[in-house]
Amino acid sequence: MTKIIYHYHPESKEYLGSSEAQRSPLDKEEIYLIPACAVDFAPNLEDEKITYFENDSWVNKTIEIELVPELNLDDQKNIKLAQLKSNRDLSLSKSFIVELDNSPTQVYVNKSDYVIILARIARLEDGGLTSAEWSDIEGNRIELDLGEFKSLRNHIDARDQQTYQLYFSLKKEIEAVTVDGEYVDENNQPITPLQYLENININFN
Repeated sequence: MTKIIYHYHPESKEYLGSSEAQRSPLDKEEIYLIPACAVDFAPNLEDEKITYFENDSWVNKTIEIELVPELNLDDQKNIKLAQLKSNRDLSLSKSFIVELDNSPTQVYVNKSDYVIILARIARLEDGGLTSAEWSDIEGNRIELDLGEFKSLRNHIDARDQQTYQLYFSLKKEIEAVTVDGEYVDENNQPITPLQYLENININFN
């Protein structure tokens, strides 16, 4: 003869399952060992309910699902605007390749180089030097003259200006979305304001 015991969690008291009880090795009679957090009577399990052991009995409780409130349009717009700003800052921080005027030489530049480039320009404009060191895309040290450093500065300015123009254009489009607005997708099919908002591409690639 076997005996089944039923286990529950020591803290939550939630039903965990059943197992076969072990007989006591010290007793000749059929005495079974029942460990802590277990009983020898079965719960009455019900669908879509969780079973607990409370006050020396099994209790079935309805599963309570906490519904996450849906974000309204203004909340979604604020999230989109925050993502847009993050993407803008990431784009501004990226290095990009500049090909020097009248030369096959290519160099990497990024926003952090801007101050250094301005310092190089100031030194060369002061006279006494005709060139200053920089690195090409392969890491080789090269000499650039005043015009070439100004070209690097202008490329960074142009990239930043283009990035900010796109940022303000997308920001304006996001802020203009309204609850009562009428919107269509790329196939000219009606969509909700939230769907239109989700479809706004905020990448700066």
